[in-house]
Amino acid sequence: MGTASKLAALSLAFALTGCARSDDSAADSAAMDTAQGPVNVANPSTPVATNDTAVIHVPLTEWSVTVSQGVVSPGTFNFHAMNQGTYSHAFEIEGNGQEWKSDPIPPGGTATLRPTLSAGTYTVYCPIADGNGNHRQKGMSTTFTVQ
Repeated sequence: MGTASKLAALSLAFALTGCARSDDSAADSAAMDTAQGPVNVANPSTPVATNDTAVIHVPLTEWSVTVSQGVVSPGTFNFHAMNQGTYSHAFEIEGNGQEWKSDPIPPGGTATLRPTLSAGTYTVYCPIADGNGNHRQKGMSTTFTVQ
């Protein structure tokens, strides 16, 4: 392969890598999520994420946790949490007798969990209880469905 071909291939790989994460920042929110899946036939305004979806965003703030996709298909996903709050948070996914838990995430930090999900309802919450109280009891809990 000639030098020009190698440079072109490298340039393409670099461009594709940059595009794959172009909407990934600490300022992400569910409203800004660009990883939209196919439409939920029962409710066309609600996208259904498939395991082809690169990232499901999970913004964390005081005292809220949001999942950018309320309905997903069975499969393996990247749940990317962004701590947009002023306190340390974490996130845990529980359902169908399984759970996945991140380490504490400092303000401005991120964490990713990669669970394989089967049909059912899952809860996402902040498991931290500290001097600010029990974060889950303060409202940092939500659910999503795998169907």
